[in-house]
Amino acid sequence: MFAELEGILSQAVLRQALYKLFATLFLYPGEEIILSLKSYAEELNSNSSAWKKYMFAEKLSNLVDQILDIHPSDIKTIVDEYNRLFSIKPAVSPYETSYLAKSGQSQPLIAAELSGIYSQAGLEVSAESNDFPDHIATELEFMSFLCALEIDAIRQEDSQMLSIAQKDQIDFVSKHLSLWYPEFAKKAFQEVDAKLIYRALVECVFAFMRNELSILGIKIKGD
Repeated sequence: MFAELEGILSQAVLRQALYKLFATLFLYPGEEIILSLKSYAEELNSNSSAWKKYMFAEKLSNLVDQILDIHPSDIKTIVDEYNRLFSIKPAVSPYETSYLAKSGQSQPLIAAELSGIYSQAGLEVSAESNDFPDHIATELEFMSFLCALEIDAIRQEDSQMLSIAQKDQIDFVSKHLSLWYPEFAKKAFQEVDAKLIYRALVECVFAFMRNELSILGIKIKGD
């Protein structure tokens, strides 16, 4: 009933890996994180044949190239840009509640709903994402977790577990990420420096999320 996953970058594993990569890139860019990202980018680069077929391939290739081009002397500039964009009096809020609350949803209710979703899955929000359940890094990390559950289900040939993991992904993207990431990206496009990594990151995640809507069968208004 289930085909064995072949290779580290099969579709499910690739999705899990990319969600993890994007989540990490939206965290504060310490030197240790940047070094780990370069190793990750090298692996993606060496396995590019597994993702070149996807609609986000060009944007991912650009992002990988920019990660690989980072030099130690660039770290301060990257940190300063991160602080300007997402951290210290952010030019672009990285929090879901900043966007959905404008449409009438209560900020505390959104945060409580997300915390409940994570708790039900047996997870707690990492201090690295400032303990906010609606931070973009936290939401992307959660999708990486759900993709990992899907992979486990396939390997274990557990149809019930697979169905739950896939439904949870659809629910989370349709009720959260897909509702606010486009506006976040639009604002970010107006603020990011085209020469720095965050422009490539925002563009890549935007293209990736469009692909996710197709994979998960989610339709949004305007499509």
